[in-house]
Amino acid sequence: MVEDSIKVVDLNYNLKSVVNSAIVGLGKNFSVLIVTKAKNYQNICRAFTDIFINDNSLDGIYLTTNRPFEKVLVSLKTGLAFDEKKLFFIDCMSEDVGDADNAVVATAKDLSELDFAVKHAIQDNPKAGFFIVDSLSTLFIDNEAKSVEKFTRDLIEKVDARKMKAIVLATKTEDNEAAIETISVFFDKIIQIGEDD
Repeated sequence: MVEDSIKVVDLNYNLKSVVNSAIVGLGKNFSVLIVTKAKNYQNICRAFTDIFINDNSLDGIYLTTNRPFEKVLVSLKTGLAFDEKKLFFIDCMSEDVGDADNAVVATAKDLSELDFAVKHAIQDNPKAGFFIVDSLSTLFIDNEAKSVEKFTRDLIEKVDARKMKAIVLATKTEDNEAAIETISVFFDKIIQIGEDD
């Protein structure tokens, strides 16, 4: 059920405070869909990482669908200090994560495999209190809209069953607009961040 929609225009003005105030009344576990432009993903993910890890001492799971986890980690740590061992990555871009014990490889092209990776990441990380998906939109590239809708519903059900917080980012395009509208009903809140254009 969608509770509210918030429009944030100025990303340079205290983004962390703005997004934190948007989630503050949602309780201990919730799911939020953030609709924004891809260029905003890094700043938004950094703000939520800071809120969840530094302010709330939570461990988390981060599903990256458009960049290798090592690049995501470097981006998150730009201007932000946190214990990187508190994040476990599901990486849909790398072929191998080497000897990293905080990451697994999955593919965005096979949502059954990705769902399996999500299930095991949640089971294998019992201290995880949040789950971030850095681009739901990427899943629409190689998958049918109905499959992405089902994957999203299943993800939110798994996160909710574990009493976690879920932050899912998406960019609304002409091709996925109807699916994003359908998916929005799975979330407790929708936040639109950025410009209208």
